[in-house]
Amino acid sequence: MTLTQTINNIAESLDSAECKTLLYLTGAEDVHYRTSDVRDVLTDKCMSNAKDVNLLLTELMFRMRRYDILKRILRSSRTEVEVMLKQVQFVSDYRVLMVDISENIGADDLSSIVFLLSNSLSRERRDGMKSFLDIVSELEKQGEVSSESIDLIEQCLRDIKRIDLVKKINQYKTRVETTKGISVGNQTSTGQLLKKSVAESGSSPVVSMTWELPRHYQTTNISTTRNEVRQVRPPAPQCSMDTYRMQAQPRGVCLILDCVGNDGERLEQTFKALHFHVILRQLLSVAECLSVLREASQLPHHRCADAFACCIISRSSGARLLGTGPPQGPWLDLDTIRGLFHSVACPALAGKPKLFFINGYNVSEPVVPSERRSGYHHSYSDPCLETDGPALGHEVPSIPTTADVFWSHCWTQESALQELHHQSVYLQALQSSLLNGQRRKRNFLDVHMEINQKIFEHNERNPTGTYGLDLRHTLRKMLVLT
Repeated sequence: MTLTQTINNIAESLDSAECKTLLYLTGAEDVHYRTSDVRDVLTDKCMSNAKDVNLLLTELMFRMRRYDILKRILRSSRTEVEVMLKQVQFVSDYRVLMVDISENIGADDLSSIVFLLSNSLSRERRDGMKSFLDIVSELEKQGEVSSESIDLIEQCLRDIKRIDLVKKINQYKTRVETTKGISVGNQTSTGQLLKKSVAESGSSPVVSMTWELPRHYQTTNISTTRNEVRQVRPPAPQCSMDTYRMQAQPRGVCLILDCVGNDGERLEQTFKALHFHVILRQLLSVAECLSVLREASQLPHHRCADAFACCIISRSSGARLLGTGPPQGPWLDLDTIRGLFHSVACPALAGKPKLFFINGYNVSEPVVPSERRSGYHHSYSDPCLETDGPALGHEVPSIPTTADVFWSHCWTQESALQELHHQSVYLQALQSSLLNGQRRKRNFLDVHMEINQKIFEHNERNPTGTYGLDLRHTLRKMLVLT
C-alpha cells in the first residue's frame, strides 16, 4: 500500500471533529481545514519525517483512540503502540493534554469557559468557538497559552469546578519540571530528540506495514523486536468491576415501538448491528403498546442477556404517549413504561443496564425550554392507562429511582411529521453516534454527549423546529456497547 493510499484511507475514516483533533496533534496552526486539506497536511508531515512515517501515523491514531484504524489500516495493535511510546513519541505531551481536556469538555463547560474568556477573545471569535481546541488554538495565536504557560486554562477549569482536569494539568507541569533538557511543547526539538533516540536504539519498536517510501527505519532486527513486543503483552483483560458486562450473544432484547411509521426500521438495523435481538412493532394504539411492553418485560431472554433497550416513537403530550389514538387519550405515562422493567417487576434485568430512547411529537403545547418546565409527573407504579386528557406544557418523567437506568427523552412539535420524507434529527443522531461509539469503543455517556451536540447544532440552525432533550440516568458503571 502506498503512503498516499494509506493517508486517503485514514482521512476518509475521520469525521470533521476528528480531523480537527488530528490537525492539532500534528501542530497545525489552523484547525479549520477541509478533509482534502487534512490529506495535504498529513502528507507534508509524513514526508518531512520519511524515516519514521509508520511511527508517526500509529501514534496519531493511538492518541485519537482510533484503535480500529491502527488494526485495519496500519496493521498495528494498541499494545504494540503502547510499548513503542515508552521509547519514542512524536506528539508533544502538551498537545496530548489539550486533546484529552477537549474530549472531556461538554457543551455546558465549553459555554462557561468562553464566557470566562470574554476579555481574551473578541465577540466575533467567541461566536465561532465550537470546541475546546478552537479556544486553545486562538489563545495560542494570541500568545496567552503555550506548552510553558497554561495557567489561564488551569484557572478557567478551576472556575467551572473541573478539578479532575486541573489535576491532569498539574501532573503535566510536574512532568515538565522533572524532565530536564526537553522542551515538551516544541515539536521541532522533540522530533529531533526522538530521531536521535531511534538511531541510538538501532531498530524501530513497531514496523507492521510497508509503503513505497525510503524505508530507512527498517532493520534486520524487526522480527526480533516484534517477538519482544509479544512477550511483554499483558494478558487479556478480564471483565472489569467498573464496566458492565457486554458479551452475551445477543447482548439482549431491543424493543422498538414505532407509532408514527418513521425511523423504526432504521433503528432496527442499528440495534442489530449492536448485536441486540430486535423486536419491531409499528403503528400501535396505546393499549397495544402497553400490552407489548408487558410481554417484553417478562421475556425469558432477559435471564441470559447483558442489557435491555427500548425505543419508542410516538405522538405525545408532555410525558404521556398517545400512540395512534386521538389527542384526548387514552394515553400512557412514560414512568409507567419504566416501571414495567423495574428490578422488582422484572428481576431478570436486575443489575443490568436498561436503556430507553423516547422520541415524542407533541400535539398540545409548543416545545418548552428545560428551564421553564414546571415539575415531575409521578405515576410509574400504576401500570394502567390514563384518560383525563393531555398534559399542559411539557412534564417529564420522574428521575429514575432504581439503579442501571439510562433515560433519553427527546421531543419536538407534531407538525414535523407533515414534512416530506421527515426523519427525526434525534434518531438520526442516535443511530450514527451509537454506531460510531461501538466502532471506537466509547463510553455510552460520551456517545450521548455527541448526540447532545448534534441536537444543539440543529436547534441553532432551525429555531422554528427545535428539539428538546432530557437525559437522566442511574448507571453505576461504565457502559460500552461493543
